[in-house]
Amino acid sequence: MELRQLRYFVTLAEELHFGRAAAREHIVQSALSQQIQRLERELRVPLVERSTHHVRLTAAGTLLLAEARLILSHVDRAAAAARTMTGTDAVLRVAMGDASFDTMPVVLAAVRQHHPNLLEVHEVEAGCPSSAGCSRRGGSMSGSGGPCSCRRGWRRR
Repeated sequence: MELRQLRYFVTLAEELHFGRAAAREHIVQSALSQQIQRLERELRVPLVERSTHHVRLTAAGTLLLAEARLILSHVDRAAAAARTMTGTDAVLRVAMGDASFDTMPVVLAAVRQHHPNLLEVHEVEAGCPSSAGCSRRGGSMSGSGGPCSCRRGWRRR
């Protein structure tokens, strides 16, 4: 049994139409039909009832649909988890020209929410004399809009 076959089967079960399911999967209808038939042969049970007017799931097809959705969601979750373990610590540095600018905090909150393990976000006011130098040198910045904490190579004049 292949994951591709399970995906095709779930799509067919959702569409209940070979043509629409094939279009959703970006394959030709005959290829979809062949993969479903192979899956049925491997499982030794019919999964769909076919006629010229309709496609219906059998009892075995209904049961497999629930299990296939679980399997595919686990596979998707495992793939997402593997992608987060890249071993790199990405840092996003953002300079805000005006601390009262309303959009940037919303954008940064969304980045933190959607990529909690991939990005470390530090907010620094653009007016900080060492902000630009810090971002060029790769030093660390403070988190609350205060002055840069790296101070490497920066001198007051």
